[in-house]
Amino acid sequence: MRTSPPTRSRRRWRGRLAVAGVLAVAALLSATLPAAANNGTIWTTLPSMPAARSDVASAAATCPPGQGGTCVYALGGLAAVGTSGHVYSYNPASNIWTALPSMPTPRAGFGAASMRCPPGIDGTCVYASGGYADTGVSATLEALDPPIPSQG
Repeated sequence: MRTSPPTRSRRRWRGRLAVAGVLAVAALLSATLPAAANNGTIWTTLPSMPAARSDVASAAATCPPGQGGTCVYALGGLAAVGTSGHVYSYNPASNIWTALPSMPTPRAGFGAASMRCPPGIDGTCVYASGGYADTGVSATLEALDPPIPSQG
């Protein structure tokens, strides 16, 4: 007997979705961060990332120390001169980007997520996994915690 898949209740999403690192168009890299309103039909252009890149990974996590709320983290990607290890956080409450320590392994086209840090580290980490480094495909997993702003 064939059964149909379980049904899921639909809940109206009341937040905002931020999209970092829009793909390159006509060989130009974009640094804009559009945001979709709660009904998904309205996009608002927010402040540009400090550096234009494509193939950026992003995740949402607690903002860096000294800032409140949840931030969008934009990690790595392809810059005009190769892969990037730069990391930035966008704080929707202050509407500003903050430079953070770069990833040890610059790369593009990788996954990012935020979740509880590994044993021995308190808080929420931002993880970067896999992707393409300048030397080829990477299997590297790195975690950023705590997300402390960089000095330069």
